[in-house]
Amino acid sequence: MPNNTQERRDSFRVDMNAIVQLKPVTAEVVNGAECFPELNTYSIMSEAVKLDAEIALLSDRIKDLAVQKTLKLLQKKIDLTLKAQEIEKIQQFKLKTQTINIGEGGCSLVSDQSVAVGDRVALAVIQSSHYFTFFPTARIVELTPTENLTQIHLTFESLTEAENTTLMQHLFKIQTAQARQT
Repeated sequence: MPNNTQERRDSFRVDMNAIVQLKPVTAEVVNGAECFPELNTYSIMSEAVKLDAEIALLSDRIKDLAVQKTLKLLQKKIDLTLKAQEIEKIQQFKLKTQTINIGEGGCSLVSDQSVAVGDRVALAVIQSSHYFTFFPTARIVELTPTENLTQIHLTFESLTEAENTTLMQHLFKIQTAQARQT
């Protein structure tokens, strides 16, 4: 029988800076996003980025330079509005980023929350620089105490194919960006 812990750790993983929130949940909770209504704006921002990509493709096809320039300016205005909303949310909820190690099977992060191995949690992972949002449910599989915090190792529960695809696409994007920086 394969060692699931080692298999989980051997999967494709990256380190990324993200806002991370944990909330204990019961067995009835299926959708982690429902546990973080205050962070739903980030999901909308994530969808807006997808629309930006479509607008950019359309903008390149427009021959009229004035219309093309107008679309690009509107796109910048929308981007600035989204960024302002993001800053407001970060300040309002006192959100802080941290480096997490994340892969297809789970993630590792530090927290001062009191949790135990086997606990089920809803997880909010937000990487605002890429407007990436991820709200899985997870189970705590290992705890490693550090000075004032605890290193928490989680395994994701029941990701849909769409969630898994979105996560993997984002991880590849992060890896590509990190490779360019080195």
